[in-house]
Amino acid sequence: PRKEYDNATMRLVANESKAWPVVALSIGTRSTEIEINPATAQDQLMSMISLLPDNSAISMQEATLSAVDLIFLTDGSWVKGEYVIVCAIYSPEVGLQGLKQKIVEVI
Repeated sequence: PRKEYDNATMRLVANESKAWPVVALSIGTRSTEIEINPATAQDQLMSMISLLPDNSAISMQEATLSAVDLIFLTDGSWVKGEYVIVCAIYSPEVGLQGLKQKIVEVI
């Protein structure tokens, strides 16, 4: 939910001492960093679950096409309100190509 992300920050950090860029996520007093290495990204992404607020979700999808459909599965109906969706696009040939955040309203 959007209200949970009012105290959140996400940064993409290039570090010359690391082969891959790092995403740094802070929510309130909790924070974590994950290295965007395609070989280990899924395990690192899943380690972020404990950092996320209640009613949050995290997912990783691989595709060979230029577009994908995102499917969000929940335990129950979504509560009305605004939600924050953050998506990243990564290509093994190019690296991180984009990071976008969008507000979605469930009515």
